[in-house]
Amino acid sequence: MAVALSIQPSPATPATYANGKTSSSKGTWIKTAPGDSDYTGTHTGTNGDLTDVTRDTTTSNGVRTVDSTYDNTTTGKITTVDKTVSTNTNGSKQVDKTTTLPNDKTVTSDQTYTKTSNGYTKTGTVTGPNGNTSTDNKDVTYTKDANGQITRTATGSITGPNGGTKLIGNTETWTKTVTPNTTPASTTPPTD
Repeated sequence: MAVALSIQPSPATPATYANGKTSSSKGTWIKTAPGDSDYTGTHTGTNGDLTDVTRDTTTSNGVRTVDSTYDNTTTGKITTVDKTVSTNTNGSKQVDKTTTLPNDKTVTSDQTYTKTSNGYTKTGTVTGPNGNTSTDNKDVTYTKDANGQITRTATGSITGPNGGTKLIGNTETWTKTVTPNTTPASTTPPTD
């Protein structure tokens, strides 16, 4: 029996930042089931490094699991990220993430995201590769002007394992251009 798949090649999506640097991504997304998908693609960073990206998303009992691999073909270093996303009773999102670094050390993050009218707030903890845990909170807002320029403003604080608190905050502005995919769709009928 043939299984229908929804395949959506994504066009290159370059972004230009305020410092003049650019990045771009291109890949193919395949829907394998309701709430499930596979993605393969490449990302060119602002430093010119080329990274192969694979991402497997599955959903079960309202919990979304996303397993990603980032293979930097420029440096030969591989990073994996395993993430689960669930919805709390108050509507906020709980995001638990484990990142395995190229040196096999891990970073774990437990964050709660609450949507606001023009962004979100985030609170949670991060445990670094040496086992030290910090707590953080952040307010993020987005604005977009008539020319399509996007500004992201973030403010917050981080309290380290020794109890010291550091205020954080930054503003970045960029434009995003989507290049239409000109590859013609296949007219070959599917076969069983």
